Amino acid sequence: MKQIFKGLFMSFAGDFTADRPAWFIEKMVGWIKHHGAQYENEVTDQTTHLICTIAEYKKKTAQGDYKAALDTQGFY
Repeated sequence: MKQIFKGLFMSFAGDFTADRPAWFIEKMVGWIKHHGAQYENEVTDQTTHLICTIAEYKKKTAQGDYKAALDTQGFY
């Protein structure tokens, strides 16, 4: 596989298993790693990409926390 995500750090936010099988997150983490990115369980100062559910995105407090964490690196 091409390393199209090389140098990126990704994290998830929200409940992705609410309407998907339990193995979904494991599969997504595998795709992320196979394409060269690092997966983090939580948003850190190294996080470059946050993948979140629509419900999580709409939560104003959570969205602000993630945005604040990502703003430290200039990502919006």
